Amino acid sequence: MKKALGAPAYRVTFQFAVKQGNAPDFLLDLQGEVNGDDLHYSYRLGTEQIELITARGQSYAKGARSIGLPTTAKWYVTPPDVADAARPPFSPVDVLADSAGQLSAAVYQPFARESLDGQDCQVWRAVPKSLDETGLGNALGQSQDAGAFGAIDQGEIKLWVCDDATLHQLSIDIAGHNPRQAIEKGTAKLLLHIWGFDTPIQINPPAGAEPLRVGTPKP
Repeated sequence: MKKALGAPAYRVTFQFAVKQGNAPDFLLDLQGEVNGDDLHYSYRLGTEQIELITARGQSYAKGARSIGLPTTAKWYVTPPDVADAARPPFSPVDVLADSAGQLSAAVYQPFARESLDGQDCQVWRAVPKSLDETGLGNALGQSQDAGAFGAIDQGEIKLWVCDDATLHQLSIDIAGHNPRQAIEKGTAKLLLHIWGFDTPIQINPPAGAEPLRVGTPKP
């Protein structure tokens, strides 16, 4: 996990789906590539499709009508505050970093050997006994003893560690309930795939991007 987190360049796909209690369903479906400070993310959040590029110190966004972009079809050069608003609510690597310490609390057993990204990989599996062992507490905004995941009813964590001694894939699948109110239940599924650590990745500004003109309200 440390090698994956320390990689200067990589490609990634990330899916995170959550249902809990009466709250609206949450779905994030992202694919992207990163090279140092440059990144290119394309992701779906709810009903909105958003694309974000940071290249050579400048950020660009497309499709995010919820943050005031005039159309969904054009690229816009965005100021820092708009660029921050266009970012996904969870960065894949941030989720991995948050999870790294907590995931180590679970007990893993060899599960299978599978081919992934052209390598032979050992799959490790654990059955978490609490939310703290899943590494999802921060992402779900919940503590171990409250909310729809306060008690874990079913759970599975899998780690794919490949021949390059790097984590290439992480899956977490849990179902739980609120121990203080059993009818409040929740499910969460996460799949993070990260690869291309040794492949050159070039991220360029999008062609034809227009400056985003933010209007000033009149008194």
